[in-house]
Amino acid sequence: PVPYITFHGVPDSVTTTKDHMNQNGTIVEIKLNELGFRIERPLPSRKPPEETRVFVLGSSTIFNGIPLEMSIPGQIETCFHDNGRDNVKVYNFGFVSSVSGQELSLLVHLLSSYEPDAVIVYNGGNDVCLPTNFDPRPGYPYNFFAYESAMRMIHQDVANGCFRWTLQGEDLRYDLGELRASCAWGTEKWEMDIAVKYVENTLKMGRFARGCGFKLFAFLEPILFLKEPL
Repeated sequence: PVPYITFHGVPDSVTTTKDHMNQNGTIVEIKLNELGFRIERPLPSRKPPEETRVFVLGSSTIFNGIPLEMSIPGQIETCFHDNGRDNVKVYNFGFVSSVSGQELSLLVHLLSSYEPDAVIVYNGGNDVCLPTNFDPRPGYPYNFFAYESAMRMIHQDVANGCFRWTLQGEDLRYDLGELRASCAWGTEKWEMDIAVKYVENTLKMGRFARGCGFKLFAFLEPILFLKEPL
């Protein structure tokens, strides 16, 4: 959990994943840096004069890829270097299950302090998919109702002087049906609200980029796993 962004990777941690490039599905370790992202080189806030700095934002589509060079940011950097642009450094700021609103917050509250020359945003899949099965409200982070429920309990504990702090799973009560009804889940209006929220977040990123003097490139990722037939 982190302020404003809601969540991202645990700083200075190691996580494991399957190597989907390997037929045997080998389990491999992925290291996260002091900011909680999959970056294996130093990232000083003051950019070296000779460096062209590119940040790539998105969810698991950006985060994944074994080794790091096979992630989308890694392959973008390879393309630059193959074309003689060794000064271009591309950084992987993908974090699993993120939506565009969280990436907007990440850009505003953290990444703008690191002097990017360009930011590539490759997202939209979770904006569309997560409301279908998890928190149904357009634009909300993954299962945000759990955060809301927990915070309500903690506030109540503090108000009552109980300081119970230990939250049990059964305590995190929420009515998914009620949440779905509140946002007209499954209707055309709900689908349009999802699209509008995504577009609004992307436009805000563009305005912020212009104000800060870096370029923004936004791509709507193809949501192939929802297509029938595949």
